[in-house]
Amino acid sequence: MHEIPLWRVALRALLAADTDLHVETAGPGEVGRAADTCLPDVYVLDLDCPGSLGLLTEIETLRSSRAPQEAGSLVILTKGERPGDLRRAFHAGAGGYVDK
Repeated sequence: MHEIPLWRVALRALLAADTDLHVETAGPGEVGRAADTCLPDVYVLDLDCPGSLGLLTEIETLRSSRAPQEAGSLVILTKGERPGDLRRAFHAGAGGYVDK
């Protein structure tokens, strides 16, 4: 999830180069719809985007409402400069983060 459409398209193209992956992207307000159509195995969220903590809450709610085998994993993209946000992401179930 990212608020800049061009960034979402670029990340989608990069990940979709692996033919074993089906990649969907979503921005603010689109997460629930996207998750309902594809039941993601992995959510990737950029914590440096405006509104990202709201998206984190939305993802947390989606994941907790699903059976464990359908919940999907959560990976965070961030600069790692805000330990409080990282802590919250890990409490929300993030399995890891990628430092930008």
